[in-house]
Amino acid sequence: MRPERRCGAPYPRMDKALWVVRDKITSKNAIDDLMADATTRGIHDVVVQVRGRGDAYYRSSLEPRAEELKGDGFDPLEHLVRSGAAVGVRVHAWGNVFFVWSSATGALPRSRDHLVHRHPDWLLGPGGVKYLDPVGGADWEGIYTDPANPAAREHALSVFADIVAHYRVEGFHYDYVRYPQVGGGLPRSGGRAGSRPSALAGVGARRVDRSSLPDGLPPRHGRGRPASF
Repeated sequence: MRPERRCGAPYPRMDKALWVVRDKITSKNAIDDLMADATTRGIHDVVVQVRGRGDAYYRSSLEPRAEELKGDGFDPLEHLVRSGAAVGVRVHAWGNVFFVWSSATGALPRSRDHLVHRHPDWLLGPGGVKYLDPVGGADWEGIYTDPANPAAREHALSVFADIVAHYRVEGFHYDYVRYPQVGGGLPRSGGRAGSRPSALAGVGARRVDRSSLPDGLPPRHGRGRPASF
């Protein structure tokens, strides 16, 4: 196990890390195996996806529990942090920002508390999303919130601030800080597939400035809240 970092010492760099998708942290045994594999390989940082599709792989009052988790109260992020501390592995949280739902079966979220149901006005799609694919096309990724919607951005920031306030993660990593692929969605003023070119031209004009996005939240060195996306 590495010695504890001394107060005032430079923050240790990540020489190598494991990026862990959410379906690999659904049980204690899976997380224990992950930590054993990391330490065997000499890896001391894991970046773990805890917000994949507008859901929570941790204890949250802001978003519903992920459908892949059992209803037994198991908290994957809590177990990750505890088991990582025991073997000298630093845990970084990873969350998708604007990409909030997809399903291989074409289903919408089961929980009525999911923002797809609660806030259809936040979604990037004509008139909200009443079924899974609002536009059509093989390149469609899934459901996004509109990056130009202030309430949607504020919600995402609140979710991430809640995570770093309640868990001793080493940092926060943002993903899908963008609009979807070409066929992935339309501005809410857009029409159906026939008007896709003009609608996508509008998307380009409404892109948020990514330069305002902080690189991460190192909570042990200042649990500040990012100002904006």
